[in-house]
Amino acid sequence: MLIAEGLLLDTTLPISTISAKIGYKNPSSLFRLFTAKLNMTPTQFRRQHAGEHN
Repeated sequence: MLIAEGLLLDTTLPISTISAKIGYKNPSSLFRLFTAKLNMTPTQFRRQHAGEHN
């Protein structure tokens, strides 16, 4: 999860690429994980935290 968060904040990689990089075959698995743990999608996380992580 922390790796995904870092990639979302530090790169402009698509969610599907981030999902594959951390071992998920289907991006929907990453969406479910984020929704369950953070109550937001990866896209929402990226938008909400844009500019906070350097």
